Amino acid sequence: MVWLSAQVTYEVASEVFERIGRRHIPSVSIWRQTQKHGQRLEERQQQKAAAVSVERVALPIQRKPQQERKGISMDGGMVHIRGEGWKEFKVGTIFAVEQRWERDPITHVFPNDPDRSQRWYTQRQKDLFLGAAAAIALELECADLPDLARYFRVHQRRMQYQEFRDDGYPIGSGTIESAIKQLKARLAGAGMRWSRSGARQMLMLRASVLDHSFDARWAA
Repeated sequence: MVWLSAQVTYEVASEVFERIGRRHIPSVSIWRQTQKHGQRLEERQQQKAAAVSVERVALPIQRKPQQERKGISMDGGMVHIRGEGWKEFKVGTIFAVEQRWERDPITHVFPNDPDRSQRWYTQRQKDLFLGAAAAIALELECADLPDLARYFRVHQRRMQYQEFRDDGYPIGSGTIESAIKQLKARLAGAGMRWSRSGARQMLMLRASVLDHSFDARWAA
């Protein structure tokens, strides 16, 4: 019941039990059980976290084999909390990195001159992939576009794309954006409002379903 509630709304879960399980379980009963066991699981996770001591881990300097390469991403999504409005929740992902060669699509920017716009964008895209964010910022400053230039100045450290690509790391944010969308699919539907504790517990339950750790989390 709790697992299904992390997949679909309580009303849809009730219909699933009715049509497939041939059991009438009101949506409010499913909600109560999810609240009860969600709180129980949250308390268990907090106890486990409290029992783990924080240590400083000295990572080996040598480069790990390709198959052991990992990536980490973090971003946020929005959920509506009753009485508080829209609040941000943070999501982190840890994933294996697999290197595959692909052809980069070339897209289009001079608003009144599409040909110049495309040529400029294509060249700047190449500069960016080569880690030349500072050169792009300088050109934007010379074109009297300080706000756009400032973005490249501020984030230059994060735009060493050539170095990242050479090391076999992804330079896109698709992994974390996908994770957020899958969490929001359960928590940010039309008209959904959550208590703070209810949202926290559903985020935990939904995440455990998505990463296939739901059953393991209940183990002693």
